[in-house]
Amino acid sequence: MTDQQFGKQIYNLPETLPLAQEYRTFQHVAAREFIKNFRQQVEAIAGRRMLLSTNSAFHTPSDWWALPAVDFFTAETMLNAASRKIPQQQIFRYKLADALGTRLVCTGTPKQDWAFVRNNNLRGLVRTWIAQSYAYGHHFMVPHSMWCGEGQEQSDYKSQPGDCDDLYQFVQEHAKLFDGFETVADVGVIYSNTAFRRGQRQAQQASYELTKRNIPFRLIAAGDEWMPVDLRKEDLAGLRALVVTNPDTLNSDQRAVLDAVKVRTVAWPDQKRLSQLAPPPIDVTGATDVTVLPRAKSDDPSTLVCHLLNGNYLPQSDSMQALRDLTITLDDSLLSSTVTAATLTAPGQEDVACRFTHNENGVSISVPSLDLWALLKLEMQNSKPHPSDKSPE
Repeated sequence: MTDQQFGKQIYNLPETLPLAQEYRTFQHVAAREFIKNFRQQVEAIAGRRMLLSTNSAFHTPSDWWALPAVDFFTAETMLNAASRKIPQQQIFRYKLADALGTRLVCTGTPKQDWAFVRNNNLRGLVRTWIAQSYAYGHHFMVPHSMWCGEGQEQSDYKSQPGDCDDLYQFVQEHAKLFDGFETVADVGVIYSNTAFRRGQRQAQQASYELTKRNIPFRLIAAGDEWMPVDLRKEDLAGLRALVVTNPDTLNSDQRAVLDAVKVRTVAWPDQKRLSQLAPPPIDVTGATDVTVLPRAKSDDPSTLVCHLLNGNYLPQSDSMQALRDLTITLDDSLLSSTVTAATLTAPGQEDVACRFTHNENGVSISVPSLDLWALLKLEMQNSKPHPSDKSPE
């Protein structure tokens, strides 16, 4: 057998080489120990803690080998620019990074993404990548000069003034609405690393479906020898529903944790039971393909920031379909108390005070417009509203 043949067959599922998984596990654990020891040596020399990252596609279980020895990942991820659509796979990457307590600093791949947007002048598509990354609590590399791969006839992709500087300025100027904010959700989805190593990605599909239905959720990791993350009962605190896929891939300790909350578990794709346990808390009227991502600080829930992402990208013109007169209705389960003010903040636009109406189960907010991305900031007080209470017209 040649080394080329071995390199291909080592990843086969089911296995075609004896001891293939044992060999890969050895590589995975040894690499993690190497980066751990490397960090210890660097910090001993520096005499202080040092931030450390590695490059990773963050796509398969072999990509997060450096956890927990690194602070974040610089992720060269496939954004599938040729589809001319806002990438769906990024959603799962960002959610998994949250579950693992790390952050992603993303960019696209040289030939498949940057060369494509360069050759087709798709600067508007790049803007959707940036907005999506920050809306999910992560980062996107400034596309100042992006390598397009070896053998490319033209130069690197270079953003021009006005392409995306307003987005980065927006994040910088409104850092207080980003820093320390985390996903607000009472639905969890179990991520089994063993399942993904076997090519069973139902949790990923569940993530896409929940996002499409505007059901906030958080992934909860159930690790293995490749991912040293234990599933603990504390991870399930505050959840009204827990989506479980591939339960046969969990070990006995992990199954015991789930058995203790059996009344809250949902065998995917039983969406009827999910709706019974945790009715959808967000409703958007007046437009389609709008994703609402509620975020708050765990130590100060008096401000809820809902990121509004417009999914209506128009590939023919490389632009967004501007939306007008939306209504966002949020269930009480997302609110810490009574909403007293609602403000819409968007890149390149003046802040807008939004009208809102309290109802029996939550609050409805009128959003006058949405281009690419906006933040809907809700400020709250202690008392719960009366259903007839309304904001000033």
